[in-house]
Amino acid sequence: GDYLVATTDVRKALKIEMVAHTVGAIDGFLLATILLIPITNSGQIKVANRAALDFETAPIYRLTVQISKEDAANKTAQITINITDVLENTITIANQTITQAIAENATNGAIVGRVATTGNPTAFSIISGNTGNAFAINNSGQIRVVNSTALDFETAESYTLRVQISKDDAADKTAEITINITDVRFTITGVNNESIEENTSFTSSTAPNLAGDNRVGAVIYTLSGADAGLFTINAASGIVTSASTTVFDYEAPASAANSNVYNLTITATDSASTAQTANASFTVTITNAPAVALTISGIADTNAPENTIFSATPVLSAGAIDPVVWTLTDESTLFTINENSGVITSKVALDFDEASGADNSNQLTITATDSEGNTISSTITITIADVDEARAFGITGIANSAIYENEVFTSATPTLTGATPIGTIIYSLTGADAG
Repeated sequence: GDYLVATTDVRKALKIEMVAHTVGAIDGFLLATILLIPITNSGQIKVANRAALDFETAPIYRLTVQISKEDAANKTAQITINITDVLENTITIANQTITQAIAENATNGAIVGRVATTGNPTAFSIISGNTGNAFAINNSGQIRVVNSTALDFETAESYTLRVQISKDDAADKTAEITINITDVRFTITGVNNESIEENTSFTSSTAPNLAGDNRVGAVIYTLSGADAGLFTINAASGIVTSASTTVFDYEAPASAANSNVYNLTITATDSASTAQTANASFTVTITNAPAVALTISGIADTNAPENTIFSATPVLSAGAIDPVVWTLTDESTLFTINENSGVITSKVALDFDEASGADNSNQLTITATDSEGNTISSTITITIADVDEARAFGITGIANSAIYENEVFTSATPTLTGATPIGTIIYSLTGADAG
């Protein structure tokens, strides 16, 4: 082995053998314990059994050395040998990037990844770069999120942590560990497909809800999609309604696809300098309105006096879908109906027919039909009533006449003038000689 003087530090990795005149006890251990044996009388000490040297067991050896010489008294002295520590374990860690990026605003406790090392280190610590104390590392090298509020992609897209590893009888090592942060865009929730019955207006049942990343400033809502022109959106609340001019008709769909499914997309945009947006698409489906049982009231069988214009207004029950169209069936053709209001009127003043056997009754059928094809009819009878009235008419064609005696007198046929007489004309004779 190597020769060392007694005052020299001896590394336990070296083989030591000792040469001395006499070697005494070594810290309570026999000399044979470490096999320190003399080899020359020059006083040099060397390692004879390096396995016996262990800094953790005995960092210092104190040898009692005796010297002798002929014709001289023996002398002893204590020789101290210091053992220096040699690190017997090796651990390594290299600069690295954690393979799996972590989303901003990840929940506390979320696992980020494990630091790659060799030599099985027993202790890990983050010594710098942990802004906001966002992360923690355990003694297996696993990094996790402990302060999710510190993670913000818009503030820091990555973290570079300086991680230190340790192990007994090994030198501490450090390396830079990079953790990439992924951007989490905010999203729109609470927007669902909806359906309404035809002939009604639409208002979305719920306002959009924003989730995920924090928004910057005010959020503005806009509406797009194939059928956006038929709807409007409140820019502040995101509530969607049908436009005032939009009428949903199941039988005549107005969507871009010519179906009863209307496609819309809500977009939310925040006020950041580089604005974030989120979209949510949904549909509004129009369903067919059920058939409605309609009734007509306000009109009934009526006696209408002659020489007047007849008028009556039917009343349609609730539930009809506008517009309603009115029609009239009238065999006499004396009456007409307003197709929008249903008002029935006679075309001219009614005239009672005084001819023998004449029918002064007129049967009318009124029909109302709404835009959904729901229909109802009602039949009434209008009877023209006779009204007593004075007519100014005269007689012409009758003049004074002379006849011979013994002749039979026959007058000329009288002629009526002036107003037209009503009904049958009855002639009568009066005067002093009428008998």
